Amino acid sequence: MISIKHVIFPVYLLPVILHPCYSLATEQIHPPKMHTIGAKFSLGSADHDNSLLSNKGVDDLYGYYNYAMNHNGAIEVGFNEGSEGGLGFSLSCCSNSVDLEYSNLVVAGKGSIQLNHGNSLFVKLGGQIYDYQITEYQFLKNTAQLQANESGFGLFAEAGWQYRWDFGFGLDTGLRYIDMGDLSVLAFTAGVSYQF
Repeated sequence: MISIKHVIFPVYLLPVILHPCYSLATEQIHPPKMHTIGAKFSLGSADHDNSLLSNKGVDDLYGYYNYAMNHNGAIEVGFNEGSEGGLGFSLSCCSNSVDLEYSNLVVAGKGSIQLNHGNSLFVKLGGQIYDYQITEYQFLKNTAQLQANESGFGLFAEAGWQYRWDFGFGLDTGLRYIDMGDLSVLAFTAGVSYQF
């Protein structure tokens, strides 16, 4: 004889049994968003072995594309261009000054840990091909002298927090380190992105 608990128990298991089928059907109807484009602005400081450039204020703009391999990992390609920060006050019109300009072509891996719906922490680690110039301007002599013109390959690292809405728009902030041989840049970043 079949009791009522033999009938009710399988009914409780029905959602557990059907959940994987629902997840697969939902993923086929709404495939995960794999592509992200974004831009970041950063403010920080640059240090060079040359004593003329120690804790120099810099700002840069970074544009990127990344492809998600899965929910927690992505490959990123980006281009960064920066220069001496325009927010600092100086009397360069009446004194000697040092000007810095740099650019980086970045390839990095990105990993993220979901905190809750929308919020996550991320880490980026990779390499970058860099090119930078340091020029000293002498006011009294009205001359410009190239102090350094270097290019090479170096480390690119970033860690931070990001928030993404369901429709794809995201905001992020973080801390970035770029090693360019004798020159290194440490900066705070803030950015926007769109995932599709």
